[in-house]
Amino acid sequence: MRRLLLTRAGFEDDLCVELATRVPGVQLQIDQPGVVWAHCPSGPQAASWPAWQTLAFAREVIEVHAEVSELSRGDRLAILQAHWPATLQHDSVHVYAPDADALRTLAPMTASLQKNFPQRADAASKPSTHLIFLASDRCVLGRAAPPHCAPIASGVPRLKFPAAAPSRSTLKLDEALLHLLSPAEHAKLFQPGMQAVDLGACPGGWTYQLLRRGLFVTAIDNGRMDDALMRTGRVQHLRTDGFRYLPPKPVDWMVCDMVESPLKVSDLAAAWLGGQHCRFAVFNLKLPMKKRAQAMLQCLDKLAAVTGVTTLRVKQLFHDREEVTVLVLTEHQGPSGRDKLRAPRIAAHQSGRRHDPTRR
Repeated sequence: MRRLLLTRAGFEDDLCVELATRVPGVQLQIDQPGVVWAHCPSGPQAASWPAWQTLAFAREVIEVHAEVSELSRGDRLAILQAHWPATLQHDSVHVYAPDADALRTLAPMTASLQKNFPQRADAASKPSTHLIFLASDRCVLGRAAPPHCAPIASGVPRLKFPAAAPSRSTLKLDEALLHLLSPAEHAKLFQPGMQAVDLGACPGGWTYQLLRRGLFVTAIDNGRMDDALMRTGRVQHLRTDGFRYLPPKPVDWMVCDMVESPLKVSDLAAAWLGGQHCRFAVFNLKLPMKKRAQAMLQCLDKLAAVTGVTTLRVKQLFHDREEVTVLVLTEHQGPSGRDKLRAPRIAAHQSGRRHDPTRR
């Protein structure tokens, strides 16, 4: 079986290193910026292809049915439909080009073709057909099936920057929670009154996302927090070192977007999770210029060995740069509801005016 994988341009080698580690016997070929072919072995190994959420550098993964060329010589849609297997007739269809500078001129053509394919209401949970244009006259026809594909076709979400958010880094956490948690998991793990700690919080881009999900936040940073976030009464700002702080009682979430070495951040996360200072965590690992995949895998090995870890997911998000975002869930029990709410309510009472910039 052949698979086509999309990644951020410049990270093709890192995706190949990751796949070679995860999929024994896979043969890999870099096609062009952002595009990698994987020739997978048959037999039991073919069935063990990893879930999309666990492949850090893969934006999208499709099973290839056909590669069609010479599309510039006639009706593109008619030529493509001639290669259409009967098994794909009832799928939702997504038409796009990889997110690479050299292919941006294809956007009007793919948008025009997409108009021929109305989307099904249940498209996110069903297999779908993908028409991926690698050039104006070259298209890969394939199928993507959960959980081996991105929940959003192409793996590139269209998130709108919230006007009330104090920094664009807010989109990184928003995308992480969209991609790395199912809707059911999100509803269960983010409930009003839960407590979170944001390490390296200022000016509050990640704190903003926690607030809009109903959480109380302890923001740890020597910098200045956004005034509007502080006026919500649900943020306690402590000017201290994020690598030294530990909460007096366990919290539900720890999030961290500090610019430090990946090993230092993964050690910090392992200490929080292993010491049961938090139940769940989302944090970024800033990767080195060389051997990025190897550095990431070393950090993930440390985290996987932490007692109590049940779920470990990692992804280089669209809004990430030279980094990956990691989500870890544990089996630890959280604090009682009363313990969660007591300290933040005192902080809210002391803050005076109550204004919530996250309300819409």
